Amino acid sequence: MAFIPQNIIDEVIARNSIEAVVGDYVRLERKGGQNLFGLCPFHGEKTPSFSVNTSKQFFYCFGCHAGGNVIKFIQMIENLSFPDAVAFLAKRVGIELQLDDAPEARKKQAEYKQMQACLLDAARFFYHSYKSPQGRTAENYMQVKRRLSPAILTSFGIGYAPDSWDALTSNLLKTYPEKILLDLGLTRKSSKGTYYDFFRDRVIFPVFDHLGRLRAFGGRIMGQGEAKYINSPDSRIYNKGKYLYALNFARKDSRDFLILTEGYMDTIALHEAGFTNAVAGLGTALTSSQARLLSQYTRQVILAYDADGAGRNAALKALDLLSREQVDCRVLVMPNGQDPDEFIHANGKERFQGLLNQALPALDYRIYLSRQAASTDLGSLDILAYQEAITDLLAQESSPVVRELYADKLAREISVSPASILQVIDKKRVKEASSMPSPSFNPETNLQRVDFEFDQASLTYLNALIEDNSLISKPELQAAPQDFPSGMQEVMVKALALAEEGKLTMPEFLGLLDQAGAGENLSRSILPYFSRLTKSKLRAREDYALEALRLLRLDRLNEQREAAIQEIERADDLASQQAALNRLNDLNLALSKLRNEVQHDQ
Repeated sequence: MAFIPQNIIDEVIARNSIEAVVGDYVRLERKGGQNLFGLCPFHGEKTPSFSVNTSKQFFYCFGCHAGGNVIKFIQMIENLSFPDAVAFLAKRVGIELQLDDAPEARKKQAEYKQMQACLLDAARFFYHSYKSPQGRTAENYMQVKRRLSPAILTSFGIGYAPDSWDALTSNLLKTYPEKILLDLGLTRKSSKGTYYDFFRDRVIFPVFDHLGRLRAFGGRIMGQGEAKYINSPDSRIYNKGKYLYALNFARKDSRDFLILTEGYMDTIALHEAGFTNAVAGLGTALTSSQARLLSQYTRQVILAYDADGAGRNAALKALDLLSREQVDCRVLVMPNGQDPDEFIHANGKERFQGLLNQALPALDYRIYLSRQAASTDLGSLDILAYQEAITDLLAQESSPVVRELYADKLAREISVSPASILQVIDKKRVKEASSMPSPSFNPETNLQRVDFEFDQASLTYLNALIEDNSLISKPELQAAPQDFPSGMQEVMVKALALAEEGKLTMPEFLGLLDQAGAGENLSRSILPYFSRLTKSKLRAREDYALEALRLLRLDRLNEQREAAIQEIERADDLASQQAALNRLNDLNLALSKLRNEVQHDQ
């Protein structure tokens, strides 16, 4: 173990602001006072529970309970020992360290530094090869065929691996041992015991992490052949499933979304056109680690994948992964089967911006694919297949309002009544629910299970009421406890009573949650949402309170409607079935009236 004097450790901590260091890895937002919040990089979560205290210079996650000072953060995020973390931070601020390491630790640290140095020397070799006469073919390919400027290629460090069996290996073996070259995947060993280059006669793309540290390489052939791309294998300093190409540039872009492409060329072409918020995966479909990394830098991602079958499948997987990280994910539909690189060179950046503006939300993209699948070779639509596919999708949708809106769209599209579409959806939901095991009811955890963070209508109404208690005195804005989801109703009885007395404040409401035994988790979930609403002054409080209340009542009527449908399914005699049908008719009338009010106001 290395011995580092305490005064040096203190200096390293003092000169490395935890806000700046953590900010390199986590997108932080100030929620008031001296605390910053973001999504924890150490465990998956949907709402920010990771906090940074700027006055005391420590971090803490309320979800996984990780915490400590700036050294501890670097230990965890970079998987380093304490001495290595101190050395990492010392280098960051220009402090020279002389460590008296144990032999094994010294060897490990020296090997790590050798690997980093070897990568840099390999990048220099590839770059100089690209600029040399033997790199003319690669230069012509990138600048003439792919129409990329010398400036953007230099910015991305593009290189060339010569058409030679061991040009790179012979060069690097003058400085580094065979083990380093083999571990980094730059060199391979033949069955005869000779060494040869992994990258040969390929354009080379250096791969940097989000902080701009070189980690690996990708190589592309310039003509026809198998393995269009090959990439560095995973090593001690690289795991392709944990990094994103060009994130070191994109994280500095001021736009509030990132564009995710499938490869190097699309990303570079977009950067040259001014879309410096583009990143790419690294030879694989999006991974959960990459999705979490994206969530640290943005809350919206637009997928700009190829329009072929592989691109569509990759997009569907990415939609699922990003949804789990609570990232709003949309999909760019590329015309005529073009990829982003081809489109932007053929049509220009203004047309590409137009595509971005029209990117489809996740559900719309799935509906778009369903329509394509139901289209015949003659261009007509197999209506039954299309209806079956869309109702399957809508049956999985949790929001009754979304189900109704899209059922109405489908009904107009295939010329049937919305009620018939909703009936099909309801039956599928009933069938799916009946096939699942019933969860055991635990009154102590019931409130914890309520989707506070997903029930935006409840939170919108509450936010308006907390800001202005007098809203509850207006007849059209008077909510009742039964307007809210069942698990919230007990709390809302007390909250609405406080509002009537003019005493409902945020601390009072959080206190009600605490009393119900669900305060801490739910508080962390709802506070960021309340904060965003408070900052939004696009509409008067009364307007968004009224809209929220109507949406709440639509949700409750839909719940009652589903229950009535289930009663009809379970009814074992004509009288019971008729009673349930009467209730269903009454509910349909009430829903129709309320929907008309909502549409009239819009």
